Amino acid sequence: MLPYGDLLAWVPFASVGYLGVTLFFMISGFVILMTLERTASLIDFAVRRSARIWPTLVLCGCLTWLIALAIGPEQFKASPAEFLLSIFAFPPQYIGDLTGQSDWGWLDGAYWSLWVEVRFYAMIGVCYYLLKSRWMTGWFAFQGICALLLLGFSFTNLGVLDKIGSLLFYQDVVYFSFGMIAFKVYSERRFSTGMRVAFGLSALHALVLVLHLTGGKPFSAEFVFGYATIFILFWAALWHEPFKNLLAWQPLVQIGRASYSFYLLHQVIGLSIMYWASQMMPGWAVAAFVLPAVIILLLALSRAVFLNYEQPLNRKIVELQAQTA
Repeated sequence: MLPYGDLLAWVPFASVGYLGVTLFFMISGFVILMTLERTASLIDFAVRRSARIWPTLVLCGCLTWLIALAIGPEQFKASPAEFLLSIFAFPPQYIGDLTGQSDWGWLDGAYWSLWVEVRFYAMIGVCYYLLKSRWMTGWFAFQGICALLLLGFSFTNLGVLDKIGSLLFYQDVVYFSFGMIAFKVYSERRFSTGMRVAFGLSALHALVLVLHLTGGKPFSAEFVFGYATIFILFWAALWHEPFKNLLAWQPLVQIGRASYSFYLLHQVIGLSIMYWASQMMPGWAVAAFVLPAVIILLLALSRAVFLNYEQPLNRKIVELQAQTA
């Protein structure tokens, strides 16, 4: 789908860029547990998460849909049903299977991770507020079930285990756990026995997951370095002062604040613009000039969405919730 083909395949770690989503899930585990400790109830938590996710998803989803219809390739032109399901974070492929529409897909392929996020919010929210002081036991029991399903599917290849496990996001749960463990260690300034046990079990789960993903084949050097780099970056952001200072550099902070909008906008809109440009110029020119221009353009648009829409609307919804609570 890229008009410049594999012209940029030489970029280090390009083949394992997908591992970046594991860093996203670890950050989410950290931030969501911090949010839970600052909320008063399950409803308060749900409102805050909804305010954070859905208004921006609706706006960016509309922009994505319209731009793809206008200039995107045929495979990006989502139907109204796919659009509506996507902006409510319902998986179109699952709903499509139930209604006989087996070709339905996300408005933007990147949204699959948002569907994982929503299920994580639901599970950790229920554990935290229903189990109260024993929420961690409930969460890691859930993770244990996911690990067993992963092991079972790896050894038997039974489709039913994969279907159940996929519904329980069994390939991603461990990264949320790493994030929550990091938050507990960071906030308590100690690595308690409980956290050591949780970390050890999560490390075993991660190893099983890696073996499953690679099909038992030898790891490539890029995969090993890429996977290790993700964990190193995450832990360095918490405990390595020079790296923390780098991340506190204001231009990076401002990009980070707009990262949710950028996540929602970058893929389909970026590829649609490059597809449109490829009708008028060769692939190498798209890679050299259009690609960096698109990244800058979408970062600027994401920043504008954050400042003028996402942030003020989020605050307004949270304030209204506080007034009615």
